[in-house]
Amino acid sequence: MPNAVVARLLTAGLASAALLAPGWAIAPASAVSTSASCADVLLAQPTAPDGEYEITVFDKTVTVWCADMATTPVEYLTLPNTGGSYNFSQDTFFVQVTTHYTRVRLNLPSAVGDSFSVDPTDDRFATSDGAPQRTWGSTGSCFNQPNSANLDLTGTPFGMSTDNFVHSGWGSTTMSANTQVIDVFGGGDCGGVYAANPFPLSWLYTAPSVTTNPADQTVASGADATFTASGTGTPTPTVTWQSSSDGTTWTDVTGAPSGTLTVPAATYALDGTLYRALISSDQGTAVTSSATLTVTPIAPGVSDPSDTTVVSGNDATFSVTVTGDPTPTIQWQLSTDGTSWSDIDGATALDLVLPGVTTDDDGFLVRAVATSTAGTDTSASAQLTVDPSAPTVTDPADVSAASGGDATFSVEVTGDPAPTVQWQTSADGVLWTDVAGATRTDLVLSGVTTAQDGHAYRAIVTNAGGSATSGPATLSVAAAAPVITTAPVARTVDVGDDAVFTAAATGDPAPTYQWQTSVDGVYWTDVAGATTGTLTLADVTAAQNGLWVRVYTANDGGAAASDGVRLTVLTPAVVAPTAPVTPVSLVLAALAVTGGSPATMLMLAGTLLVAGAGSIVLARRRRTTV
Repeated sequence: MPNAVVARLLTAGLASAALLAPGWAIAPASAVSTSASCADVLLAQPTAPDGEYEITVFDKTVTVWCADMATTPVEYLTLPNTGGSYNFSQDTFFVQVTTHYTRVRLNLPSAVGDSFSVDPTDDRFATSDGAPQRTWGSTGSCFNQPNSANLDLTGTPFGMSTDNFVHSGWGSTTMSANTQVIDVFGGGDCGGVYAANPFPLSWLYTAPSVTTNPADQTVASGADATFTASGTGTPTPTVTWQSSSDGTTWTDVTGAPSGTLTVPAATYALDGTLYRALISSDQGTAVTSSATLTVTPIAPGVSDPSDTTVVSGNDATFSVTVTGDPTPTIQWQLSTDGTSWSDIDGATALDLVLPGVTTDDDGFLVRAVATSTAGTDTSASAQLTVDPSAPTVTDPADVSAASGGDATFSVEVTGDPAPTVQWQTSADGVLWTDVAGATRTDLVLSGVTTAQDGHAYRAIVTNAGGSATSGPATLSVAAAAPVITTAPVARTVDVGDDAVFTAAATGDPAPTYQWQTSVDGVYWTDVAGATTGTLTLADVTAAQNGLWVRVYTANDGGAAASDGVRLTVLTPAVVAPTAPVTPVSLVLAALAVTGGSPATMLMLAGTLLVAGAGSIVLARRRRTTV
């Protein structure tokens, strides 16, 4: 009831009551309080205004109107069906007077076993269309004209008896079937019929009790489960269903306010759930025994995945659907031969995604296994087809190198299967020739020369998906300056002989030679036509003695000159004239000395022969060494 507060005196001797939140409070039949009143409500809530409150008096819970809450609280019973034909009194002594009651003073029991009663003379909440006002439940007349009255306690926990009326003159009372409505008729002899004061009330309400407990139910997954419970009590109790997974913690089932609970399309997740009903009214609550719901599972089923074809490098996706209760778990498996199967780690969703597949995965088979407590089902296999991905190749960068050094060109290649690589070269950018053995992504040219300067290089990559050709890159080779490896050496020759000088030099491109001479070693003059590694000065003369000679080499990388060397030219010695020595003169001289001895003459002849031969040899030596 709106804005109602329950005040209960919890134990005997307590002077205050517990004030509960607004709304009808349910007091169990076994909870007996010594007393409760509007005064107790005020003790619990000192600022409580006049209004309707729910109090419990000796185990009987009733809604009362608490008046005079600011001073001395008193209780009134609000009457239902107030209006022209409910809860009114009439009389006709001089004029007809009708008095209507909306509330009557309620007397609370003072001890266990005492009853509630009404003071029908308290007309605080009565209105009258004349004077004097009539008491509640009375009628009368002095002119033999019948009048009527009505007492209606419908909707309250109280009943009445026709025995509790005072008759003065003639009159009658008529009781309704449920003891809550009495119609009074009276009049004549200036008398009538009056409700006794105090007017006793009987307590009609009874605590709820269970008449039917729910029974255990067993259904197949997906079927409805129905539980039934009932109870009695006055007023008619309501039914609240509850469920629990452990029999300890209970939760209200929403949308189930009747004695029949339907669990639609029960699933295996509800297997073992307990259900009970609360039979409740403002007089208390009765709890049924619990019933168990058993849900039989449905065996799992899994659909077949479809074959999938993707281009290498893309993700491959296979999908299945499952049925069954409880919901099956999924495990995808893989096979290379359709016979041996292995679980795929982490593949437990309805969709199997194989990321970035390659042609190495081509022909793989997959399938899904669905499992639950009700069994296992395995799908048919699906095949993965991976088409090759066309190759791609980046453009190499231009490279510069010094002559004799290494030059490296590089590309990056993609494609599946892994593409083959073939480097090509061209001198004019039109005609291309394969570079022998150049089948890697890096092309290394060792010991490049200026002959390769300006040549272009490119890579062609090929696989089953096609081929691709990179853009060209240009090789630039810087010339190597000449280096003289064999320098000319000084020469000494006789007049008239040839003087030969030799030299050698390296460099790229091949250097040119120019022989030079100088008379002073400072100023040099090119020797006409002397442009090889050998200089020959034919038939030298004494005038060339002391001539300086060197070689000068040059190419696009620079120039180098050897150190100068000297040419020495030898000439014959000049001898003064003397008397010729002859054999005859020698013989004559010997005869003069020896006196003409034959032995002496023979020895002298031998000596002359030896001396003559020696003179000839000496003369020849002098010519060649001067």
